Amino acid sequence: MKKKLTFLFLFFASAFAYSQNLVTVTWVGTADSLTPPAGITVSDLTTPPVTISGTPTEVGVFTYIITTIGDDDTCEPHSITGTITVTPPPPPGCNSNVPGWGESLGTVFRGTQEWTITGNGITQIWSDAVTATNCQKTTFAGGLGGNFNADCRSNPSFPGDFFSWCAVVRFMDELCPSPWRVPTQQDFIDLDIAMGGTGNNRMDLNFVNANYITLWGGAFGGLSLSNGALTVQGNRGLYWSQAEGDATNGSNLDFRTFGELCPQCGDNKGNGFSLRCVR
Repeated sequence: MKKKLTFLFLFFASAFAYSQNLVTVTWVGTADSLTPPAGITVSDLTTPPVTISGTPTEVGVFTYIITTIGDDDTCEPHSITGTITVTPPPPPGCNSNVPGWGESLGTVFRGTQEWTITGNGITQIWSDAVTATNCQKTTFAGGLGGNFNADCRSNPSFPGDFFSWCAVVRFMDELCPSPWRVPTQQDFIDLDIAMGGTGNNRMDLNFVNANYITLWGGAFGGLSLSNGALTVQGNRGLYWSQAEGDATNGSNLDFRTFGELCPQCGDNKGNGFSLRCVR
């Protein structure tokens, strides 16, 4: 169910005799609780029918179990179970349409290698570049003018696929399921510091080759423009974070073959960059 939809559930059970305090509603989500998720209310449990209503504001999958004592000879409890699924809305500035994807990326691959980067009290484990089955396209329309799409395309001869920033943020749990996650901008800063850098933007080709290419396993894979055209392949390495720079730009890591290194960059949300997960 989309976050903005209103959920209403009415429970009628004419075969049940309700008595004081014999009706319970248990919620099974991140933890078992008698408290409903944010935005949902439950009516007075001593007066049937039980009504679950409201506009959920908490993202997640929540199972409710309504239990009551019946009026048969055994007085055994009777229950009914249902589920409320609340999916996050598109990030601000991101088009709700998902060309060619529907509601899923299909099967997601993160390669077969992992890189552990340790230094200066910082330890990070990074995945290989992410590939998704539905990215095997030769074009994509990341979007322009503040109307960005969640989209992706293949990047032949280079690791992983290209994703728009909106795709990374909207599908981050599929692209980097727990215990992995889409990196933050701070993760890129910490990565640079752990490898002996400053965490700041600078020029240092020797550092890029020795650390981002060899130690971290990155690649000069180029990018895809918001119209889907591949460009500067083999000249730049670009990786999205989940952080938003502003209404037009997402935060990213950028390094280039002439030595420019930018752990704190921002670029057009409609462009297609690579993605690596961290934990």
